[in-house]
Amino acid sequence: MGALRVWFTHIDGTRGSALRRVGGAAWCVSAVVVGTAPFASTRSADQRVLYLVIATVLAVIGLVLLTSQGWSDRWGALVAVTVPTVAILVLLARTDQVGSMTMLLAWPALASPYFPQRSALWGNLGLLAGGMAAVIVLTPDPRVSWFSGVVTVVACGVCAITVRLIAVHNDAIVVSLSDRAVRDPLTGLLNRRAFDERLDELWAEGGRMTVVFFDLDHFKIVNDTYGHPVGDAVLREFAKVLRGHVRDGDVVARTGGEEFGVVMPGRGDTNLLERAQAVVDAFAATRIPANDLVLRCTVSAGLSLREDRHTSASHLCRDADRALYLAKEGGRNQAVLRDGELTAQG
Repeated sequence: MGALRVWFTHIDGTRGSALRRVGGAAWCVSAVVVGTAPFASTRSADQRVLYLVIATVLAVIGLVLLTSQGWSDRWGALVAVTVPTVAILVLLARTDQVGSMTMLLAWPALASPYFPQRSALWGNLGLLAGGMAAVIVLTPDPRVSWFSGVVTVVACGVCAITVRLIAVHNDAIVVSLSDRAVRDPLTGLLNRRAFDERLDELWAEGGRMTVVFFDLDHFKIVNDTYGHPVGDAVLREFAKVLRGHVRDGDVVARTGGEEFGVVMPGRGDTNLLERAQAVVDAFAATRIPANDLVLRCTVSAGLSLREDRHTSASHLCRDADRALYLAKEGGRNQAVLRDGELTAQG
């Protein structure tokens, strides 16, 4: 089920649109079954007309679902679940040979759990229970009993609830896998690929933005002297400091071994250099336990603001890299802003 769900989502990018397509195909198939059923056995003319009317309703619903775009989940659930359930119940209430036609109720029952609103599932089961009670009273088929009606409702309910639980579980797995694909496992920040993708998106949106690159000073010496576990602790501690100095909406990532990047969209204020320097100062003041010692490490930062002269996101990043290089060359433990041909130090 999880593999099928991922495949359906891949069809056109959203679960709602994929479900509409799947539901549309299911209702078109159901329309064919209902439309041909009265001609495969003895049915009166009135019965055949009823079957053809219901088949037409299902076919129209199927075509609407296949061609609809941009619908909300609520409208999708209404068309894909509620309307077909009512149509099938009307058919069952009017036919004198119900037979296996109750199996058609399985389609909306199994589709309802995939819509985000719980009301799609519980509402459909309530409609199904009330509808089957009406079918038992109204149907001219004497073979339909309360027992068969209860069995139909219970079977559809068990299947729908089971599928709902599976869908929720699969959602959690997909979210977890997606998160792992874009997160650095050591620091919990975004990885380089996610950073580049988000940077390109923000660049395409236009507007002001600032890129800041941080690089831990003398990190190789820390690793060689104290070991990689201590080096990992230093990285985690800097990630913690960095998260404490950004705002919601900023893109924060570990872009390399000891390298970190921040994209600040919409930031055109004049104190950006001071903000980056605040990160530098906070990390320099951080005490990091290392075996029986306490380390104090430093970091350098380079900033660049988006300007008209920047032709691409990579061009903006190159300026931030140049600023970082100047911070390293200027003695480290500082932030440098590159603004056109000018540079400023924190």
